[in-house]
Amino acid sequence: MNSEKDFAIAGKRPCDLMRGAVPIIDLDILDYIRQLPFGSFFVDSNDKSMDTSIQDEYLEFISQWITQSKLNSVHGLETFPLRRLTSGNTQAFDDFYIRYHDRNFKFLPGEYPYLSKYVRAWAFLDEQSLNRKDAVVMSAPFSATGNIHPRFFHVLERAENLDIPVFIDCAFFGITRDLHINLNYRCIQSVGFSLSKAFGAGCFRSGIEFSKQSGGPLSIQNEWIYVQLLSAKIGLEVAKQFSPDYIPEKYRKLQTAICDEYGLKPSNTVIFGLSSDEKFGFYDVDGVVNRVCITPAIKKCNDRSIGYSRN
Repeated sequence: MNSEKDFAIAGKRPCDLMRGAVPIIDLDILDYIRQLPFGSFFVDSNDKSMDTSIQDEYLEFISQWITQSKLNSVHGLETFPLRRLTSGNTQAFDDFYIRYHDRNFKFLPGEYPYLSKYVRAWAFLDEQSLNRKDAVVMSAPFSATGNIHPRFFHVLERAENLDIPVFIDCAFFGITRDLHINLNYRCIQSVGFSLSKAFGAGCFRSGIEFSKQSGGPLSIQNEWIYVQLLSAKIGLEVAKQFSPDYIPEKYRKLQTAICDEYGLKPSNTVIFGLSSDEKFGFYDVDGVVNRVCITPAIKKCNDRSIGYSRN
């Protein structure tokens, strides 16, 4: 069965499930954003209309925020000498692509679909076929499963031996658990983190890029402070209030209950349930796994029990 119609006939409720990767809109976070004193964020003392120190404060605090997680551990960020404010991880990838556009890009099946739609010369990744003319992008946790990919470190070792530049996409950090990675590899040129999934901030997105490379559009934009200061200020204030473990801790039990109801295996990333059963074929991701986004089911549970998200 490969369609939502087939799944509905099987007696389930596809309206509670969806394709894609949609964040949980947590009402406590949303209420906190609503009460922020937005008027005070603006100044008339410069031509930016905002305090430009927000950029440095954001980069410093979010760097520390990442290390505050007790559910995850990310080592090696200190080996990246440059930090840049981004409009989410998609912009960080754009910067990486512009830098290495003359290379052949390689992705694992199941990666963030934006990559294959944007990049002209790309192929699915096979460690044995990697060569010195390639560039690699990998997500951690992996986009298709929300777990660390079993070949993650194998690919890094191969790229290290061939001096292939690598970009690591940590977009699911803030809604995941059991992510333990060491980024102390010479081949890794940049790593991106975003607040979009953690705080439901896809339309006021902000993130941070850790990089070893100078120059390029993102570097120039940060140098000129030609960046999303308002989005960064909102993200900064919310991150001060809510840890990177807040969402995965709060919704883990509900994720488990929903996955049990549908016969799914809970991912380490709290918005996903996984299955190899063909009845979930509608949710297939590049033949890797059927990745079911359970965010609508979580929302429905919250709507039925308003107190749940106000604890």
